[in-house]
Amino acid sequence: MNESSDSLYQTLLPGGSHWSMRVKAGSALRLTDVEGNANLGMLFYNPENLLERYNAPDTLKCQHTFRLTAGHCLYSDMGRIFCGIEQDTFGWHDTVCGTMNAGLAEQRFGALNYQQARNERHQNGYDSFLVELAKYGLGKRDMAACVNWFSKVTVDDEGNLALDARPKPTASITLRFAMDTLVIMHTCPHPLTESDSYPRAAVTVELLANTAPLPAHCLSQEENRGTTMIQTSSRLIKDAVYRAQVGAGDYWLHRIEAGQTLRIVDSEGNQAADTLFFNADDIGERYSMTDTLRGQKNVFLTAGTVLRSNDDRPMLEIVADTCGRHDTLGGACSTESNTVRYSLEKRHMHACRDSWMLAIAAHPQYGLSKQDITHNINFFMNVPVTAQGGLTFADGLSAPGKYVELVAKMNILVLISNCPQLNNPCNGYNPTPIEVAVWTTCATKHRESTMFTCVLIANRGAIAVRIIRTLKQMGVRAVAVYAEADRHSLHVRQADEAFCLGDGSVRETYLDQDKLFAIAKQCGAEAIHPGYGFLSENASFVERCRQQEVIFLGPTPQQMAAFGLKHSARQLAQDNQVPLLPGSGLLRDLEQALVSAREIGYPVMLKSTAGGGGIGMQRCDDAEILSEAFTRVKRLAGNNFADDGVFLEKFVADARHIEVQIFGDGEGNVIALGERDCSAQRRNQKVIEETPAPNLPQPIREALAQTAVRLGKAVNYRSAGTVEYVYDVSSEQFYFLEVNTRLQVEHGVTEMVYGVDIVSWMVQLGAGCLPPLSSLAVSAPQGHAIQVRLYAEDPAKQFQPCAGLLSHVSFPSAPADAELRIDSWIDSGSEVSPFYDPMLAKVIIHAANRHQALNALSQTLRNSSLYGIETNLDYLRHLLNQPAVREGKVITATLGCVTYQPATLDVIAPGTLTSIQDATGRRGYWHVGVPPSGPFDSRSFRLGNRLLGNDEQAAGLEITLRGPTLRFNQDCAIVISGATIDVRLDNQPLPMWQVCNVSAGQTLSLGQVDGEGCRSYLLLAGGIDCPEPTIAQR
Repeated sequence: MNESSDSLYQTLLPGGSHWSMRVKAGSALRLTDVEGNANLGMLFYNPENLLERYNAPDTLKCQHTFRLTAGHCLYSDMGRIFCGIEQDTFGWHDTVCGTMNAGLAEQRFGALNYQQARNERHQNGYDSFLVELAKYGLGKRDMAACVNWFSKVTVDDEGNLALDARPKPTASITLRFAMDTLVIMHTCPHPLTESDSYPRAAVTVELLANTAPLPAHCLSQEENRGTTMIQTSSRLIKDAVYRAQVGAGDYWLHRIEAGQTLRIVDSEGNQAADTLFFNADDIGERYSMTDTLRGQKNVFLTAGTVLRSNDDRPMLEIVADTCGRHDTLGGACSTESNTVRYSLEKRHMHACRDSWMLAIAAHPQYGLSKQDITHNINFFMNVPVTAQGGLTFADGLSAPGKYVELVAKMNILVLISNCPQLNNPCNGYNPTPIEVAVWTTCATKHRESTMFTCVLIANRGAIAVRIIRTLKQMGVRAVAVYAEADRHSLHVRQADEAFCLGDGSVRETYLDQDKLFAIAKQCGAEAIHPGYGFLSENASFVERCRQQEVIFLGPTPQQMAAFGLKHSARQLAQDNQVPLLPGSGLLRDLEQALVSAREIGYPVMLKSTAGGGGIGMQRCDDAEILSEAFTRVKRLAGNNFADDGVFLEKFVADARHIEVQIFGDGEGNVIALGERDCSAQRRNQKVIEETPAPNLPQPIREALAQTAVRLGKAVNYRSAGTVEYVYDVSSEQFYFLEVNTRLQVEHGVTEMVYGVDIVSWMVQLGAGCLPPLSSLAVSAPQGHAIQVRLYAEDPAKQFQPCAGLLSHVSFPSAPADAELRIDSWIDSGSEVSPFYDPMLAKVIIHAANRHQALNALSQTLRNSSLYGIETNLDYLRHLLNQPAVREGKVITATLGCVTYQPATLDVIAPGTLTSIQDATGRRGYWHVGVPPSGPFDSRSFRLGNRLLGNDEQAAGLEITLRGPTLRFNQDCAIVISGATIDVRLDNQPLPMWQVCNVSAGQTLSLGQVDGEGCRSYLLLAGGIDCPEPTIAQR
């Protein structure tokens, strides 16, 4: 290959290869198609700000052209010029068809031809771009529009696209760069290639140094209105489950579910709805102009068009269109273009991109950023294209009331900017309102027309996620609230909308009723679901809901006053001849509490009258403990439930905690859904729950249900509730404990054995469309269900709550012959806040019988993994092997007698550069810029594991310079290998290169590394438990 005289650098890119380089401002690239049938795909980025990249709509609309050739410039999405086309002997280059992916390549060339090409290191364009992008820390979300040099995509007056494959050997193009630019390229086939073999054509790339002025813009403005396709809709606006008006200059951000229909209406006939579409479950997947246009081989969007993603998957389909044509080439206006087009006084008005950025900033829960703003659609805009490549603006297609309807093929996040178009020739800033509507099908067929369209969830964590799941199944818009500490929580990301409650304590966020009602009004919520805890049993909140004309999904204020406050519930139980434990009324002060305790007789339980979940409860064996606990329990109750009332109750030593799930319609009808055994408690906090209760005499089982129903009917109970009892094992007598006027944490086990959705019942009841309870009543439970509560707490430190980053979260699929349900708010990368209840998940198993359920739950926990902070996962595994649990003989005091020594190390001091390693390390990723790794002295590492009888892959600690100080929480055998290091166990020297036994509670100090080498190793029997990383090295 001979270099040109004006060339500073020259290289040959074989067909199917990829390459990248940084080009300085003023320099030029000359590209030459060696054989005449090349396709050179190219991406452009600002190397100083990689969020600035080539933008096809800006490039086309600013020059009123569909074609790129000499005289044209390539614009960035910041409105700046990357480069100009200085010279072009080819004549027409493609900027709308994108690049070929693996699926297209295999479909186009056949699996055999494409696989052969891959074997010879020829890849598809999409993967080639990804390999090059990875070198600069970029990925799929950063892949914007590309230009396909030497590929002529023709267009006729009907908008149909075709590839002109006539060869032009030695055709060349020269690009003169106006700014420093990162250029990424590949020489893979064009996506419209009709060949049945994988074509490979080389391209030469030359870097030219001499500067020259940029070419002038080509402003060809041939005008052709083209044809349109009109398709009306039979949907009635009164049947829409959601409606909104988007004001002039405003934005609309909304989630729609797969199968739902979105209608966008041009209210006054002169608007452009600049719209972005994202996969709501994977923001990196979004609407792609290139995939859509090449998929239908036409540049016009109208009825029948399938909008495709950058993964080349169908996102939405246009099913109705009274406008007839919509623009996907014209892009969106920026602040700069607003300033030029409109008067200086109006330059502050929002541009389309400004509105999108405002939406992104206001709704961080969706995880969007500027890099996600790529291709958009301008609904109701007419941007004709001619066969000569002309591109211009034309009006006359839209009119007041024109609309377009789209059916979602996946869960979609929609972002609309209702701002002027850059192509719009008007001289005044004149955006007008648009309307949006969503249709769906209500989950219930009974009185369907009364179902809510929007429900606000006044809670957080796992229960908020659980409620969102049901609302989505019912087609009801779910609105979440969140404190600043929960900004990235799963319930925020899964909700259709989410609103921030600000920083502060629980009282200042989730318990702030003023904020909640303001949000309910703002989002149009017709009902509020309180979940459990927080305001779920606060009668004053329910009354405020009534005053605000918002439906509270739960019992009435009067029922809460009767049942929700435990001391008054005792009186109601007594009036209905329900056995009661000795206890007190509501206590005014400590002095009254001490008097009542002496009358009842120690031990007693000091309990908050509001709330539940074990919060605000303490066993008091004498007056001293009661005196110390009184103020603290009142404070806990006030902080968590906005009610600090407390009372006393006699403590039963040999007790089981049994509860009955009830549901009432508020009209005197109440049913019972079996009982649950919640006896496995630690410090009054339930840990294991199951249904049916094991080893319970059938007469007792029936009496519990009958009593619960009787209590519910006494107050015409409405919605879900739970009647709790203490069951004295020795006397086989039960006593009324309390009624929880809310959904219980453990409701899931009941749902699984009875095949119901209690949350759905609550919503339907609130909307007035619940079928008669007699038709919902169930008989015998089917199988057995068990739940364990997974907490962020450290069993080695008195179960103190833990906060921090969960770097790895993994739950398995359901075991054979069992059904698994995980109610959780966490995933890998979740941040656990120290401000709220530390429950992470509820793991629920349903099987044919209790024995199978226990075995399946044990298997599930063994195969679950949480990493990053301490949790009670291993403690739960330990509990399931306890004889009392296996035999169903747990009482409330059982867990307090369980001995548990976690297989953990406490890091007293971290040392210098101590890391977890395994022998295999990481290999084979140099091609994407990731170096190999693993222990420096692999031989010493492996020998240490061999001395312990460990698997060769067992992880251990590599110590550099100076080692850590560690305290062992369980007996363990260890080996110290590698370079000589000062090792002491409880300040006594410890030998290297031999197995040493360490007892629980002992402290191992690893000091200075000296002698030959600079790496020492600590290997432990069984290795260190840590997750497999994405790229294989621990």
